[in-house]
Amino acid sequence: MYNMYERLLYEMEDKLRGIVSSHDSRNVISSILLIKWFMFYDAIILDVGNNFKNSLLYVVKDIEQTYTHLNGVLTTLLIEKIGYKKDNYNVIREIFNTLNHYYSLSAQDVKYMINHLLTEIDLDDDLFVTPDSIKEIMIQLVEPEEGLKVADYFTGIGSISLRLKQIFSNYDICLYGEEINRETYLISQLLMTVNEIQGYCFHNKDVYDFSNVKKHQFDFVFMDAPFSFNKQLYRNEVLSYGVPKKQAIDWANYQLALYTLKDMGKAVVTTTTGALFRTRDEIIRKGIVNDDKIEAVIQLPNSLYSNTAIETAIILFNNNKRSNRKNTIIFINASKEFLRKNRRQNTIPKDVLTKIISCIKLGNEIEGFSTIIDTYKVLENNCNLIPNYYINSKIIDKRLKNGLTLKEVAKVLPGVQISSKDMKTLKQDPTHYYLNVKNIQDNDILYDDTEKIREKKINWCGKYDIKAGDIIITTRGTLLRMIVVPEDYKKSFISVNLTIIRINPDKYNPYVLVKYLESDIGKLVLENITSGTTIKVINAKKLANILVPNYDTVTLQSLGERIKRNEMELKQMIKKANQEYHGNNTKIIKALNLHRL
Repeated sequence: MYNMYERLLYEMEDKLRGIVSSHDSRNVISSILLIKWFMFYDAIILDVGNNFKNSLLYVVKDIEQTYTHLNGVLTTLLIEKIGYKKDNYNVIREIFNTLNHYYSLSAQDVKYMINHLLTEIDLDDDLFVTPDSIKEIMIQLVEPEEGLKVADYFTGIGSISLRLKQIFSNYDICLYGEEINRETYLISQLLMTVNEIQGYCFHNKDVYDFSNVKKHQFDFVFMDAPFSFNKQLYRNEVLSYGVPKKQAIDWANYQLALYTLKDMGKAVVTTTTGALFRTRDEIIRKGIVNDDKIEAVIQLPNSLYSNTAIETAIILFNNNKRSNRKNTIIFINASKEFLRKNRRQNTIPKDVLTKIISCIKLGNEIEGFSTIIDTYKVLENNCNLIPNYYINSKIIDKRLKNGLTLKEVAKVLPGVQISSKDMKTLKQDPTHYYLNVKNIQDNDILYDDTEKIREKKINWCGKYDIKAGDIIITTRGTLLRMIVVPEDYKKSFISVNLTIIRINPDKYNPYVLVKYLESDIGKLVLENITSGTTIKVINAKKLANILVPNYDTVTLQSLGERIKRNEMELKQMIKKANQEYHGNNTKIIKALNLHRL
């Protein structure tokens, strides 16, 4: 049956190709199915003969006049999309005839197809639908009761509200929503109608119009807002914690949620991970954390949304925490807990959803997954709300409780930034190679003769130049790489995208340090000091303060030599294998008579 529904939907889309866009085809198909649903639900008759056009226009007018909340829905989503060309109406008639050929089709089947089309099927790249995993987390955090007042800001097509009503169908819950896009708002009316949802009031308005916002209205607030939306806002009563900058006003959304919550209310919102640590929002985060409004932060897998791979999270706000949870925040990292849903979308398994909800409700701490942190520690850390940081810190503190800081055993020397103007000058009479991220490979340093410079200032040597035994680490870019500088190195300066870790040989061993930094615990340590989502940045000062294992001198020396010998043997094996491969390849080319003449 499921395959039949999908086949029907794609068949309808195919018939509409060339008449309307893929975005509009979703609206047109939904409208056609709504009319078909009314033919079952209200015995509406549609003439699919020669008088089809007039009959369709009459049916649209009749439905919109009889069901006033649908006023403009079919006119906007169907009639205005297909225009008034006779050929277009013939295509719509064909679609109705196709549906009529399925004699077993019921109102329930049509409802299913509408729900599937609007919340599941991938017809429209521009469609922004809340993923099922996120809806389930949001709704499982609701404690239902009669007369519960719930706001669904940035309502979209109403999929969160619909799911809430479906799960808690035995409760009389009052729903309020706001959606600025008119067509999206009309689709939400269509969706709620075909699912026979009562007790909702959606408005086609701008959420950022705070002129009529009432304080303490709702018991629960949902928000799945557009990510990093840009808008100029001004100080007002709603934004009591501060006015966000024009770029990425996520924390205006969350302040609206807090403003409209009752004293005992909760809000659950989606966010990008960037909003959890951005410096420009720190003052706002600090005020909210100080007032103990945040109960939980959940880091989610990427690619949960079908139209973006952006890293996302959920924040749970609570105006009335339990006494044993006051002045604490539970951080959960579910970013690695996912299954592949389709070619470009992930989903969270049911058992992981259960684990997330249990951790929040019961306060469970699971190593590597969840931890509870006092708010004063969050305040000390610039109100960074990234769960990974706190979860990793617990593991690091446990594993490295007798560790040393890196600065106790090494100097951390960031690279030099050279302007394009200076670069032209410094390339004259060059003395050193200029290394960047591309030059640092897994087992070697690639020296590029076209990238050579001389020093600009006397102090460059000893500060930006490499020496044997140094560790070069990429500290700005998309990939993390590191290598120990060998004895046969060539004189080089490093760029601003690289950093030198210059080990004191009397205190530590570079090969042991690299092995540690490449280990699981070392990766956690580096992850905790890495900022940025796309371009990863490791601050030199933070790098100098990381913990490293405290080994005795004998262990450092013996294992350091062993690691070095192992790496050298691997390098020789790779070199030998490459030589054999290229030698054999040359012979093969000659045998095929494909060598140069």
